[in-house]
Amino acid sequence: MTQRWDLPMSRLHLKTLIQTPSSDDPAVGLADELVLAKVADVAATQTLAQHCDVITFGVG
Repeated sequence: MTQRWDLPMSRLHLKTLIQTPSSDDPAVGLADELVLAKVADVAATQTLAQHCDVITFGVG
């Protein structure tokens, strides 16, 4: 299954929050909000969780 990351999330009425350790991450350009932190940073993930209904983790 091919993911359609180029589809504007605003068209789907979704707000996108991204947690990433790098501002160079390609997903940053798609984010409505950004948490700059490693995925293993529990406090940062807790902050992210306070602002969303669902969290998914992508690996490599």
